[in-house]
Amino acid sequence: MPPITRLGNDLVDLSAPGAADKVRDLRFLNRILAPAEQEWLARSERPDRALWRLWSAKEAAFKAWSRFDPALIFAHSRFEVDPEDGSVRTPQGTCRVHWREQEDWIHCLAWTGEFPERVRASPRTAPRP
Repeated sequence: MPPITRLGNDLVDLSAPGAADKVRDLRFLNRILAPAEQEWLARSERPDRALWRLWSAKEAAFKAWSRFDPALIFAHSRFEVDPEDGSVRTPQGTCRVHWREQEDWIHCLAWTGEFPERVRASPRTAPRP
């Protein structure tokens, strides 16, 4: 794993047209999900949301890793999410992920390496824009 932390993030708008129906598109699911992810999705109580959790983690992980390798090619199914562990295994290595959700969106933050203590900030101590 790289010694320097790189961040990636992704935001999915669940109110976007087609977002709710994408979980029924088997061709799409087979193209972007690894077999273990498809099994996890099938067991999910809310598959529409679960799909976009997986998607946002893959996107955020790619953004973090592509900072090390700008020529990195993104093949969704090669970025395998472990939702219970909060990690994404990629051809470059593993990164950690964290999700925040509201009813109409899902945000995922991914990082490579160790997340520096100095970057962690609670909402009360975060600097104001």
